[in-house]
Amino acid sequence: MGFGYGMDHRGVWGFLLPTNVIGSAWRTFSEIGESLSPFVTRSWLLALISFVTPNHTGQAGVPEAKAAVSDTMWKALFRRGLLGWILGDARPSIEPWLRGTESDVLAVARAVLHALQLAEEDLLRWCGDLSDDEVTARPFDVASVAFHIRHVARRVDRLLTYAEGRSLCERQLAQFRTELDPGAKRAELFAELSAALSDAAARVRVLARTNLEETRTVGKKGLPTTVGGLLVHIADHTQRHVGQAITTAKIVAGMREEKESRV
Repeated sequence: MGFGYGMDHRGVWGFLLPTNVIGSAWRTFSEIGESLSPFVTRSWLLALISFVTPNHTGQAGVPEAKAAVSDTMWKALFRRGLLGWILGDARPSIEPWLRGTESDVLAVARAVLHALQLAEEDLLRWCGDLSDDEVTARPFDVASVAFHIRHVARRVDRLLTYAEGRSLCERQLAQFRTELDPGAKRAELFAELSAALSDAAARVRVLARTNLEETRTVGKKGLPTTVGGLLVHIADHTQRHVGQAITTAKIVAGMREEKESRV
């Protein structure tokens, strides 16, 4: 269980709470912040920051607080929500595989669980602030963030189905055909992702107790692999698309900031 480095690096909650507690609370607090932020005045925020931000004498200092609230921060405040902004630097800095968790699961499956946890945390961190239009944007005609989130959620389900020795059903095939559909909503995407990864974790735990060398086939062609091969592929395939989603999100965010700077 890792602890935050202190308020200077992790924010007030990073100083007080273990990283695993912060991680699980992050999404809830962000949603609360989204609701509260329109009612919070700049003066209230300055008072809050002057309370939690010490000056060079070690005492709370309003001048430092005022300096800390740049125009960029103020925009970010309303984009992310008040509590989301306060907790922004308090997200877990230690990756799941180094937290000492899932120790009751054998190494291969444990690595898959950690990869899925990291995927959700990274997608929330880098893509969770995008608007509905931004998650469906396709700069330079690359695949959208929405596609990658859908694909991660649905591909994990399909690969686990093969690992369980079953064939894909019509629902899964229909979902595959709609991964590129436009009009996605950010909240719906992350709800689907969270549900899919939670379900996947439970299924991985069951598969961890089976023979990982047991043969399996994939797709209509029945291409050969094993249970273990599928589990490893779930981890590497998921991380591949998370990386692509983050890159696209950074491009989209950069284009937005460039547009705002011209206003």
